[in-house]
Amino acid sequence: MKIIQLAKFQPWIGVDLDGTLAEYDEWEGIEHIGEPIPKMLQRVKRWIKDGKTVKIFTARVSGKDKEKVIKIIKEWCKEHIGETLDVVCEKDQDMTELWDDRAVRVKKNEGTRIAQSKDKFNESRDKLGADLVDDLLAEFGMGPKYIPKKPKSAGKCPKCNSENTIFKEVHPDTDMNDIVLKCNDCGFIDD
Repeated sequence: MKIIQLAKFQPWIGVDLDGTLAEYDEWEGIEHIGEPIPKMLQRVKRWIKDGKTVKIFTARVSGKDKEKVIKIIKEWCKEHIGETLDVVCEKDQDMTELWDDRAVRVKKNEGTRIAQSKDKFNESRDKLGADLVDDLLAEFGMGPKYIPKKPKSAGKCPKCNSENTIFKEVHPDTDMNDIVLKCNDCGFIDD
């Protein structure tokens, strides 16, 4: 009788290095890795604390000097994360998420692009004006260094025409984070 051993599912989260976990403007050679991006660094540390496996997912290790590059990245991780992480350039069946500044999300089994927060942000900024959007971002601690004394209206509700509207953050701290208009009178949410 032949016994077949099934591989155990070992989920992991892939995090791109340049432009996602570390600042990146232009290629400066394999020795240079930018400063950590605070929001992403804290997210990675939280995942690790929660027992999740995180791997650095980077094209840096797809070329020459692979072992040298892995060593440099692991040293950067040790310095900024407090421990070394595996470094890969390929996904496998166990990867559950990929955090990358270049990725475009599509609907499973359809290929339809899912609108990204950046696109909605730019659309809203164009529609509402930079001043209003900057004030909104400040309210969430993401914009200019000042915080307005009172929340600004998000404009008129398209359903009831009320001006008692606000912007609301939905799905905070996920890859589907977005800011939507919410009417305080009728409860309408424009997503």
